[in-house]
Amino acid sequence: MNARPAKRAAHGRVHRTEHVSAPVGNLPDRGDLVRWTLFEGLPMAIYAFAGTTPLFLPERFFVGQLEGWVVLENLVGGLLKRAAIAGHGERDADTDALVFNETYTFDDGHSDTLHWTIRKGEAGKYTGLENRLEGEAVGEQAGCAFHWKYTRDTPQAGGKFVVQLATYTPNYCSAAEAEIKLYGHEFNLEKPSLWLTPSGTVVVVGIQTTSRERADVLKAQAIKLSENSKYEDESLEDASVRNNPPWTAIKSCKDAPTKKK
Repeated sequence: MNARPAKRAAHGRVHRTEHVSAPVGNLPDRGDLVRWTLFEGLPMAIYAFAGTTPLFLPERFFVGQLEGWVVLENLVGGLLKRAAIAGHGERDADTDALVFNETYTFDDGHSDTLHWTIRKGEAGKYTGLENRLEGEAVGEQAGCAFHWKYTRDTPQAGGKFVVQLATYTPNYCSAAEAEIKLYGHEFNLEKPSLWLTPSGTVVVVGIQTTSRERADVLKAQAIKLSENSKYEDESLEDASVRNNPPWTAIKSCKDAPTKKK
């Protein structure tokens, strides 16, 4: 797989073209874990791979557990950053879409998780959606290769980290406020607060911090609290760290949209 950041704008916006080549071997019998390497570079035209083997089909290759590695270069060829990739995909039987989640963990300590929904079209064409994309991703497949193009607001190192403790729909935002009152004192001076996702359909209970190390401590603390019978009905065991999430902080449930009955 090759990835070329063609242009980087403010706030981490990246225009990227990825090139994926099938590994040697029988894809249907690849086992439970696939490992691949991602290098930055200019991909060849997709039609150049017509008729090559083994055949690369994203809807088959990205199902199951995967591991990968990425090396990104700057525009003059110097090493920009490296990352390890962990991914997992599955087919949605109801929509016939591929649901694929991949997390990039960079050597400077920050991470970035992409939540893809990918659909196959006609004549080797694919489209994809992800919550940080501008528009949609467009893919082309031929022979052993797959080109994937998209523009995405990519979180960078530093900035803010939010420890996600729970999520609710806006209509149940009052439950989120009650949850903050229930265990908000457990995190010392760092108090949970409410966040709203860009779509306005999810309210997040989270704690903001500017240090990845501190965020990891708070996440571990939340998971430890989940063992307390007082909080057994909460979802603290699923706490996660988000780097620069595209959420808007809200003061109360009055700022969250509700569905009209």
